[in-house]
Amino acid sequence: MATSAWSTRARWWTALSAAAVVGANVAGVWGIAVARRGAQDEAARLFRLETEARARLLESALHETRADLAFLAGSSVVSQLEGLGRPSHQLAAEAVVVFLRGHPEIAHLTVSSGKGYALLRTGMELGEVSRVGAVFGVGSGGAALLCAMPVPHARLDDVAARVSAEPAVTHNYAREHGWNLWFVVTGIDRAQVEGTVARLEAATGLPALRLPMRRAYRIALDFDLFGAGAGGLAASAGEPVRPELWPLAARLESGLALVERPYAALGGGLGLDEASVLRILGRWCDHGTVRRLGVVLRHHEFGIRANAMTVFAPPEPLIDALGRRLATQPGVTLCYRRESAPGWPYTLYCMVHGRERESVLDTIESATRAAGLAGVERQVLFSRRRFKQTGSRYFFAAAT
Repeated sequence: MATSAWSTRARWWTALSAAAVVGANVAGVWGIAVARRGAQDEAARLFRLETEARARLLESALHETRADLAFLAGSSVVSQLEGLGRPSHQLAAEAVVVFLRGHPEIAHLTVSSGKGYALLRTGMELGEVSRVGAVFGVGSGGAALLCAMPVPHARLDDVAARVSAEPAVTHNYAREHGWNLWFVVTGIDRAQVEGTVARLEAATGLPALRLPMRRAYRIALDFDLFGAGAGGLAASAGEPVRPELWPLAARLESGLALVERPYAALGGGLGLDEASVLRILGRWCDHGTVRRLGVVLRHHEFGIRANAMTVFAPPEPLIDALGRRLATQPGVTLCYRRESAPGWPYTLYCMVHGRERESVLDTIESATRAAGLAGVERQVLFSRRRFKQTGSRYFFAAAT
């Protein structure tokens, strides 16, 4: 009996020990499973965040490159080259070369052929492509000033030619208003800009409205050329260009040379090799100094000719709130706050670009109502003639 009792107790102890081991193993497995699930959840969370970040970057990149390839579908460049007996697959390959050469962020990809430049040269000859270069962001450096002159109709061509002859003038348009000649002057600083405006006043004998920008609410970098829905970016200040890099910025404003190694050429004579130039451009793009780098189109040549500047005179305390609302409205490509001037009470500006005058007026009316500006004094100034349209020249004096 004693042996039987001992055997029974031994079996119980063995069972309890086994149960304890099993319990420990189960707990350990459960703990490992929980830990694994936690690690998997954290990994999934990080993967989701990384994926979302990459998706946003890709979406931004796709938006930025729309204009780079838009001219291929809408212009006569392709037909001009096809007329020379160039097959479509070769045109497509050359378009890729153009694209790659216009974006330093993928400049590590090697493209041996330079034939794609024929495509761009043809576009430039036809006036459809302005340049392959940079659009500098607000706050990157330099100064700009919107001006207007009341030019008698009989003198309009002569005065416009004198204004356009100034290298610092980037845009020069006739608009439907008593102040009928509108132009933008850029320069390295306000003093240089003011010197240009004063010189034009003296040369023409006409006064100029000076309408400096105080805040940018929206800057759309391309137009809806083919009805796909225009994109755009809320305006934000970029990192300023350091003075020692002004000569490089000046060259980038003018556009990349259509050569096999454009970034090496960009730094030539400035003590900057190709790698240094790419590193600087990468930083400028990352920090908003350069808002866009690539093919810059001339929208008039794509049929975007019904262009209207609408100016509003809202109460001063409401300007910013109304400006931010106006900037979000469909069809508004540019939206700014500017200073008023004697005889010119307007402080809030927006641009709408389109193909037909009536559709532009409809867009302006819808945007005005939606932004809460229906009861605010306003004027709509359609452009009548384009005398000059070039890229900014904030840094050009540094290169001369």
